[in-house]
Amino acid sequence: MALRLLRRMLAGGGSSRLHLKLREQLGIVYSVEAAIGAYDETGCMAIDLSTAPETLLQAVSTTLEEISDIVSNPVNSQELERVKQAYIFDLEFSRDSAYEMGGRYGWGELMNIVRDIEEDQREAQQIASGDIWETARLVFAPENLRLVAVGPWKTGMKKQAQELVRQYADRFNR
Repeated sequence: MALRLLRRMLAGGGSSRLHLKLREQLGIVYSVEAAIGAYDETGCMAIDLSTAPETLLQAVSTTLEEISDIVSNPVNSQELERVKQAYIFDLEFSRDSAYEMGGRYGWGELMNIVRDIEEDQREAQQIASGDIWETARLVFAPENLRLVAVGPWKTGMKKQAQELVRQYADRFNR
């Protein structure tokens, strides 16, 4: 649950950190999204940015700064409460969607993890700032970080992107 809320904080819609920073403030991405792939023995959190080649490094740098911030500083209670309430509302709203219900219960049956909406709502209410921080430190540890860029690279950009990731690792390990 902490990972679900962390994903929403970073890239879960128009009021998320990365959407506000990259799209609204800087105007350097067309879209920003995040997804979770979670299984018993493995998983990932993927952050997808759509940007022009000339703003790629700035988008990567800004994304790593936001990740560094969430890893270094506890989430304030107002932001956490806003994200939790939005998640709880979305769960309630999902009751009206046959697609959402099919996904929830169909996937749950296939994976042998059936959870009802009320259970998820209760669990979300219990998440504290420290839970988000611990999850962020685990998920965004440098050894877990991978950067994939698809599209045209300009000369030297790959080395510059690798340097941004190295700088992130240095900040993380301080």
